[in-house]
Amino acid sequence: MNRQSRAEEGRRVLYRLLLIVVAVVYGLVFVLDYLLQLHFTFFLLLSLFGFVVLVLFYMWFRVSTTVESREPVTEPDDRKGPELNEDETTTEAGSLIDAGLSEWPEPMIRINPVTGLMVDVSPGALRLLGAKGVDEVIGVDLYTRFRDTWTAEERQQFRLRLAAENRAAAAVELSGFDGVTRKVLLQVSRSEMAGQRMLLVHLTDLSLLPEASGIRPQPPADAYQAVFSEGLLPMAFFGIDYRIQRANKAFCDLLGYQEEELRGMTAIELVHPEEREQERQILSRLLRGELPVARREKRFIRRNHDVIWVQTSASVSQGIGGTPAFVITMAENITQRKRIERSLSDSRQRLNALVENAEYAILSVDVRHTILLINSRLADLLFALTGIVVETGYNVLDILPDQFRDDFLALHARAMAGESLTIEKQLVLTGKRIDVEIIATPVRNEHRLVVSVSYFGRDISARKQAEAELVRAREQAEQATQAKSSFLATMSHEIRTPLNGVIGMGKLLNQTALSPKQQDYVDSILLSGEALLSVINDILDYSKIESAKMELEYKPFALKRCIEETFDLMASKAIEKKLSLRYSVAKGTPSYIYGDLTRLRQVLMNLVSNAIKFTQQGGITIHVSKMREEGKHVELLFEVQDTGLGIPADRIARLFQSFSQADASTARTYGGTGLGLAICKNLVELMHGSIWVDSVPGQGSNFQFTIRTEASTATEAVKSGRNGSSRLANAHVLLVSDDRTEADLFANYIRRWNMLPQVCEDSAKALDLVRRESGLNLVIIDSTLVSGNAMELAESIRHLRPKDELPIVLFNADRTDNILFDYTSDVVSAVIPKNVDRSKVLDILIGVFSVEDHQRSQHEEGLSRVGASLAEEFPVRILIAEDNQINQKLAQNIFEGLGYRPVIVSNGQEVIDQLRRQVFDIIFMDVQMPELDGLEATRFIMNKMNLQHLPVIVAMTAFALEGDKEKCLEAGMDDYISKPFMIEEIVERIRKWSKGREQAAHEEPSVPVVVVSSATSALIDQTVLDRLREMTAGSDPGFLVQVIGMFIEQARDIYRDLERAGASRDHLAISRLSHKLKGSALNIGAKRIAETCRELELRSKTSFDDTLQILIDRLGKELVESEAVLREVR
Repeated sequence: MNRQSRAEEGRRVLYRLLLIVVAVVYGLVFVLDYLLQLHFTFFLLLSLFGFVVLVLFYMWFRVSTTVESREPVTEPDDRKGPELNEDETTTEAGSLIDAGLSEWPEPMIRINPVTGLMVDVSPGALRLLGAKGVDEVIGVDLYTRFRDTWTAEERQQFRLRLAAENRAAAAVELSGFDGVTRKVLLQVSRSEMAGQRMLLVHLTDLSLLPEASGIRPQPPADAYQAVFSEGLLPMAFFGIDYRIQRANKAFCDLLGYQEEELRGMTAIELVHPEEREQERQILSRLLRGELPVARREKRFIRRNHDVIWVQTSASVSQGIGGTPAFVITMAENITQRKRIERSLSDSRQRLNALVENAEYAILSVDVRHTILLINSRLADLLFALTGIVVETGYNVLDILPDQFRDDFLALHARAMAGESLTIEKQLVLTGKRIDVEIIATPVRNEHRLVVSVSYFGRDISARKQAEAELVRAREQAEQATQAKSSFLATMSHEIRTPLNGVIGMGKLLNQTALSPKQQDYVDSILLSGEALLSVINDILDYSKIESAKMELEYKPFALKRCIEETFDLMASKAIEKKLSLRYSVAKGTPSYIYGDLTRLRQVLMNLVSNAIKFTQQGGITIHVSKMREEGKHVELLFEVQDTGLGIPADRIARLFQSFSQADASTARTYGGTGLGLAICKNLVELMHGSIWVDSVPGQGSNFQFTIRTEASTATEAVKSGRNGSSRLANAHVLLVSDDRTEADLFANYIRRWNMLPQVCEDSAKALDLVRRESGLNLVIIDSTLVSGNAMELAESIRHLRPKDELPIVLFNADRTDNILFDYTSDVVSAVIPKNVDRSKVLDILIGVFSVEDHQRSQHEEGLSRVGASLAEEFPVRILIAEDNQINQKLAQNIFEGLGYRPVIVSNGQEVIDQLRRQVFDIIFMDVQMPELDGLEATRFIMNKMNLQHLPVIVAMTAFALEGDKEKCLEAGMDDYISKPFMIEEIVERIRKWSKGREQAAHEEPSVPVVVVSSATSALIDQTVLDRLREMTAGSDPGFLVQVIGMFIEQARDIYRDLERAGASRDHLAISRLSHKLKGSALNIGAKRIAETCRELELRSKTSFDDTLQILIDRLGKELVESEAVLREVR
């Protein structure tokens, strides 16, 4: 017993002795007073001693109710309370309590953290424990006093919180020593006394917090107010009407409310709407006594509308008469735990999906051969072998067939030893011999010990068969390939050199004046020579492939460009047989890819050429789509479909073999070496793809091949038109065709050129649209129109709208000659042959819209003014690089008219080849060309060719690209002109750069000086008149006078119609007439009239107002003034 306890015992004995003495004295005084009759003294002494007795009695009662404190247990019991024990690695408590608990005002218990036994208690704790004295509780494990309602999971969470936060709280049922069960709030924290770590337990009797008085609970007693308000566990009290009466700070913090806000709210309102009905039913059962305690997990809605998960424990406190008074609810936030559980569940589901959908058979087996995991693929296989539905928990040795058991045990032993294995075995399963690949991977625990093995198996029979076939094929081909390749390599140059000479001389001879019979001879020579050259090229390509000397380029190029160039080269053959050539590219297919443009085009050309050869009617279609995408790599599928003869199934197998055709008669009928498809096969395989064919005899064939490539980030520049091309933008185009596929393909082209197409499938509807739509800028008619005659439709449209107001173009014409611009026809402005390349279609449309292209024979006699003298004054050597044959001929005629004999090539590579053979002073270089474009060719010339005489390079293109001039100059080009070719620009560039590079670089382009009066220059564009005069000077000097006269007469007629339209306030007629006069005025150079007509056209689009009449009057005056000036020109 400690010193404090001994002092208290001494005081208690002293108080008892004093009380006895007072009682004896009081008795003696009473006797003496009775005997001596001293009444006054009696009452005085009686009052005095009565007061002393009362004081002593109080002191004795106070000391008697004090519980003795004992020394801590020095010989601990072996029992250990799992909830209150301290982990040896936990941190020390923050607060120290050195004094005993005998005078502690609240129910407190100190517990040894090692043994879990109570070593000190306060008087209040003795009352809660129902113990008669200290001896009854000291040395007892507090854990044994808790009822089973405190579940194992709750005890585990309590222990984890105590270890992590050094304190924890829980609401439990305590079984007292007196047999009474009490609901208490258990709060545990760490402390230290005399260097010894202790667990300090605080108990709160929950049944006494709100004193039951009727239905409404009263506030907690003062002695427990701090415990309730500052407790760690969120707590609240609900009335039997579910309304909140009190809530502690932890409960308010949990929900984000103030206590005043919670009062009056019901418990149902706090719960998630989906769970409110269930909550109402549970509380109802709880109040009816059907549930002693309601424990559940549910969702609360916080004040900020966040949803949290909580675990609640609710019980009913009885009032007077045993009726329910209120509900005590304690809550714990388990949102984080729920998130972890959901994340684990999602991960488990993803893993299960991965396992079930894998192409492998998957099995996981532990050290005792118990199946831990098996997917359905393997389970189905084992069921087919054994008839057993295998599930987890089975022993794999019990279900594995005997012939596999020994191999499995050996493999499992090696894997359990920590070895990762990959083996290939040949098995007989369900009567079929297959090759399988098995991967065994050991699985280790946190101690790096192997606890199980995961097996992955798959069928590799197809791969093994392919490997065997590859070995056989390689062995068969090696000997023949070596000898053949050696011979062909030796003979290649000997064959090609004389053949190129024959073809070259034939082409030169073809350029001379020949009689019809001689022309026929020359055509035969060229046709035979090119056929022979094609055969030799096929043989050399095949030899190069077989000897592994074929190397592919890997550069970005436009996929559509490759297809269009293929059609461009094959167009003449298709036109001869009246076959259509079409292509489509599926959505999502990259526009630009990396690879070898030349070789891919070679494959397509071979397949298209074969399709044309074996197709008599219908057409050929190329379709490209994306099969799959893996990272940065994409696999593209090409399909070349025809409507030709088809191929019998028994002959398809040898199609891709060397020197082989589907039929022996094919070579006699159609020609060919039988190497084309073999070369295609090898080229496709070099592109990491494969090729095959589907064919139905009599219906056609579908040759398909794949390539593996990468998408390029290159994009097409945004084009801004110049001259005629600028008028393409937003032009309204009516496309008339009853072939929907052809119409859609053509409409897509038009949209890409920033035009607005409208497709019509019927001639009558098209004519009606022309009548109603005054805003049309161009009509394009399919010459193969079935619903009517194309030319008759064009003539009907022409009766409604003049040529200069609404041009008409025919497409899909069966023409083998060059594209026709008919300047004299009053009906059609241009004709587009069938299967022409889209870049040529664009050139045609530019020409239709361009004032300059509508001038006749610009390159003819009108050049004589500058022709002979320019070539004599500046005798420069000129090279022209242009891939468009029409533009080649146009350029050739222009330069020949100027007195030059230019060398013309089709691509940048040919430019480089020409520079290696001869010297040139000026190169007019097209920017966009196949093989090697103008920019790349220029960079090569400037950076890699050591030329003693460096030529001037002038860029040419149909569009003025945004930043195009800067790109050309950056590449090394010296100057820039745009298409269509302008004589003045060409002459100006020749004069400028013939003076020398250094001098020309500092000069501004020269402009012809025309002396005109200021009044005339305001009315007439003298440059247009000069150009008209120049172009017609040699051919018809009176042509300009005729044109001016026609314009004056037409302008007068249109103006009279404008006056009538103004008088009738017909704004649509004003718009149409002003548009018509504007076009004629621009062609003749009457710019003031054109400007006024433009303003009239814009203002009259929607309605009529007084401004229109003012503009019409002004136009009349300008017509008179301009007519006077133009008559002087006449």
